[in-house]
Amino acid sequence: MKAQVNFVLPALLFIPLLSSFSQAKENIKMQLDQAIEKWYSSAGPEQNQVFKDLVTDDFELLAFGMRFNKNETAEMMKDYSDVKYKLSNVKFSADGNLTFMTFDVEMDCKWKGNSTSGIAIELYVFKEEGDQWKIKTKVIVMVEKKVKRSL
Repeated sequence: MKAQVNFVLPALLFIPLLSSFSQAKENIKMQLDQAIEKWYSSAGPEQNQVFKDLVTDDFELLAFGMRFNKNETAEMMKDYSDVKYKLSNVKFSADGNLTFMTFDVEMDCKWKGNSTSGIAIELYVFKEEGDQWKIKTKVIVMVEKKVKRSL
């Protein structure tokens, strides 16, 4: 009987630890979801500071066979407007001060005044800075792109 008590007591102490770990992971997931929402709503010149606050100073965008830094990406974001998107196959993993999130995205928007839509697979690497998760790296793999030119 004493052996059972010696095993049960540590197990009971471990359960709250698992529960708090699960809650912390859910809080991280919620913060990442909010960051993704801010990313897509930060398109356009009037939202440029929102974008800059979302990413780390050493941010990199890997897309279209090229590499873009924070300032180059901020300039590109000014050309987008009216962004509507839908995410699917969302997955994330939290490990220390780096977190990863992947998903498929269907997006409709305007780019330099032209309507465009597409489907992509995106990977985000987040880095914890203080009490905030910031985007360190974003990778875009285009699956399909359609551009409609305005006349």
